[in-house]
Amino acid sequence: MKLSLYHKLALTTFIVFFAMVGLIFWWVQKLEVASRHQAEQKLHLGLADHLVHDNPLLKDGATDYKALKNLFHTMMILGPGFEFYVLDTKGQLSNYSAKPGEIKRRKVRLQPILELLDDPSSLPIYGDDPRSFSEAKIFSAAPIYREEQLQGYMYVIVGGQIYDSVFESIKANHNLSIAFSVVIAGILFFFFVLMFTFRLFVFPLRRLTKNVENIRQAGFDGKVDSLLKCEKSSSEVDQLGCAFNEMIAHINQQFSSLQQLDTQRREVLSHISHDLRTPLASLQGYIETIDLRGAAITDEQRASFIKRALKNAQQLKLLVDQIFELAHIESGQVTLNLEPVNLSDLMNDLCDKFTMQAAEKNIQLNVCLMKDNITAKTDIGKLERVLSNLVENALRHTGSGGFINLKIEESEREPKRLVISVEDNGEGIAKEELPYIFDVSYRAENAAGERTKHIGLGLTITKKLLAIMNSEIRVDSELGKGTRFSFYLP
Repeated sequence: MKLSLYHKLALTTFIVFFAMVGLIFWWVQKLEVASRHQAEQKLHLGLADHLVHDNPLLKDGATDYKALKNLFHTMMILGPGFEFYVLDTKGQLSNYSAKPGEIKRRKVRLQPILELLDDPSSLPIYGDDPRSFSEAKIFSAAPIYREEQLQGYMYVIVGGQIYDSVFESIKANHNLSIAFSVVIAGILFFFFVLMFTFRLFVFPLRRLTKNVENIRQAGFDGKVDSLLKCEKSSSEVDQLGCAFNEMIAHINQQFSSLQQLDTQRREVLSHISHDLRTPLASLQGYIETIDLRGAAITDEQRASFIKRALKNAQQLKLLVDQIFELAHIESGQVTLNLEPVNLSDLMNDLCDKFTMQAAEKNIQLNVCLMKDNITAKTDIGKLERVLSNLVENALRHTGSGGFINLKIEESEREPKRLVISVEDNGEGIAKEELPYIFDVSYRAENAAGERTKHIGLGLTITKKLLAIMNSEIRVDSELGKGTRFSFYLP
């Protein structure tokens, strides 16, 4: 059977309370017995000495059993709570008031007797009870002399067997009364403790459980109400509610991000499908034309068809490569390989790489450096990919007779940073399109010299690569006047 939190708290309180009551009761009993024994032993401390000096038989050191038996019988009638024993010098019982069958041990230890005679202030002192093999009782003792020669000891047990039986019966009734009082007090205490515990623990937990259940029914769209703010509350329940709120907010945020990402992926898939379909259909068309018409087409037409098919195949390959590159970047497995890089050499190599394409479109490609030798610690592969994407984008959007400048400058605001920019005097980007040019689904409508719309994977890849390099890209553009992309490096 599974116990609720309330039942666990109640059971624990019940056990702890009664264990505490039992411990206190035992301690009080021990203290009461010790105090009673101390008082009784102190009260009857001189009893044995008076018996020895006031009775001629004992005073003269007599050991006559019959005579002492009558004397002990008379004294027990006057004091039924006492037991009388005469011991020799070694602790052996030589005479006693009890019946012979009641004696369990014939010898008692002399050490407690000598301790009492030497220092009677440290009471209670317990001696051996001849009626028991293990029990010890308070006593009174006095030495017995004959002609100044030690003959033995007078040994009086205070609270003998008769006293114990009478006392136990009275104690039983007294304990019953105490037990009844303890039970009533325990029930009342237990009730108030449970009420306090219920208020202190169960109510906040029930409130939290109810709130969580309401949130679950609402599709985990909501918050747990806490009585106190998290930073000010010392209640674990309120802190748990605040942690649950943070968890729900985090989950909802992740869920929204996943939904948004799924929507973006659907849009990207739609756009990519269109971009893949167009060159693929064109490629298929030219190949089918060559295959169907065969020898009917001229060599010039065949070369033209093959050239166009090859161009579509290259465009298709470029798009597929970009898709795979973007997927690799978004997988989170891309790492930085930082090393000192000569940016001056990198810019000149990049200019040589695109010189032929720029010449075909009659575009002037320039490198503008603040000095000949510029070094930065960065990932050369990713930096080259970023600059290549920006130059390719500039070539696509710059008309014949235009120019493209690759620049490296020091930041005006932060002298320890370098600003790298790629600018052109092409057709520019409309102001309303600037916030969307880095989106995957962005399509440039103004590619100079080309009628084909291009999906914006190049700029998207550029932005993500710069984010991995702890940098960000900035764009300044004016329609009809050109565009400038820039980013910083340490």
